[in-house]
Amino acid sequence: MPTSDYDLLAMTPEELARVDIALMNLLCAKGLPGAENRDIPPALRKRGEWGAKVRFETERHLYRGTDPRHAEHYANSEAPTFLPLSSCPERARPFAPPR
Repeated sequence: MPTSDYDLLAMTPEELARVDIALMNLLCAKGLPGAENRDIPPALRKRGEWGAKVRFETERHLYRGTDPRHAEHYANSEAPTFLPLSSCPERARPFAPPR
């Protein structure tokens, strides 16, 4: 596994294809303002936690895209509005569709 952006630069395209894109982004962000002291393993764990939360909330609320009680609010569709809004409702409120 690469530990720096220099390691990424030394990799072949085939090797890069097997590297987690989040790890690549974090490695390349080292040294940027606000990311100087970023600890990568905890950041990757947090990303995993967020992903699990998004998956759970999406599965929990997926019925709303087609349920007649809620479908009109979500334009009778699971995407693009429903999934992002249901996954992180506390962050999505400013982007919610008008009622």
